[in-house]
Amino acid sequence: MSVDAMVNTAVLSSLNDIVFHELTEGLGVIMNLPLLSKRKHAAVLAQKLRKLSAKTCEK
Repeated sequence: MSVDAMVNTAVLSSLNDIVFHELTEGLGVIMNLPLLSKRKHAAVLAQKLRKLSAKTCEK
């Protein structure tokens, strides 16, 4: 798999946060979403995307 840090990626996974982090570290994955995601998970993802967008626009 090639890595492009300019692509915002979230992954649906049943892995716990520690294992997920170990397996995806350095791949530019924003966050791990549970397989049965809810509105609150989407809100967290949206907030992280807003923060990334703001940092990108500052440059």
